Amino acid sequence: MNRRNTLILLVILAALATYTYFGEIQKGTGQGTETPSSQPAVFNLSDQDVLGLKVTTADGKSVELKREAGKPWTMVSPASQGVDDTRVNSLVVELAQLKASRALTQTSNLAEYGLITSTFTANITLTGGVTHTLLVGETNPSGNSYYALADGKQDPVYLIYSNNIDELQRLVTQPPYPPTPTPTTLPSPTIEILPPITATATLTVSVPAPPSTATTTVTATVPAIEVVPTLVPAATATGTPASK
Repeated sequence: MNRRNTLILLVILAALATYTYFGEIQKGTGQGTETPSSQPAVFNLSDQDVLGLKVTTADGKSVELKREAGKPWTMVSPASQGVDDTRVNSLVVELAQLKASRALTQTSNLAEYGLITSTFTANITLTGGVTHTLLVGETNPSGNSYYALADGKQDPVYLIYSNNIDELQRLVTQPPYPPTPTPTTLPSPTIEILPPITATATLTVSVPAPPSTATTTVTATVPAIEVVPTLVPAATATGTPASK
């Protein structure tokens, strides 16, 4: 790498450092000192101990979720019903171990970070009634993080990546209602068109023969009858002669 390119890189790095220092660490009139810790922990909780979560925006809209230990989450407000348990559990796991990209200490003007009126507040309830609070303010100049305070303390001011905060806000803008079941689509029946079948049928019909007429000639021998004439003798007249 030649000397000219090296100088260009140094200028760019110096500009980035200056932007970070004046744009975030010393934002506005407030003075802030960046802590040397890499990704400081905002919360260090067990997600299994989280039994309640309520997110309230600056305009007063809120979503409140609760559960009993070891049971699914339910929505308390704005409606009393079941929720998308997978989505809520995923968010609670992230929130319980929430980390910041940086932490600013000795900040004297919280209004410069939007932490007086705040963008929204997240209240976490643990087993035994212990509570934790996350107060979220404005985004940093680069827009990739939000300024936030934890548990009512005014120091340090955390910078938390936007994707984590956006998921919390989405609980209000898109409440975690149960997903709509996807209807089961049955496969369309396959109709197979077969070629026509040519069938040759042989029909055998048996016709009974008509009954045969038999002519029987009977020859009978009749014996001759001999007729013998019988002679009847003439009648003899008897009596007294008539008188004259």
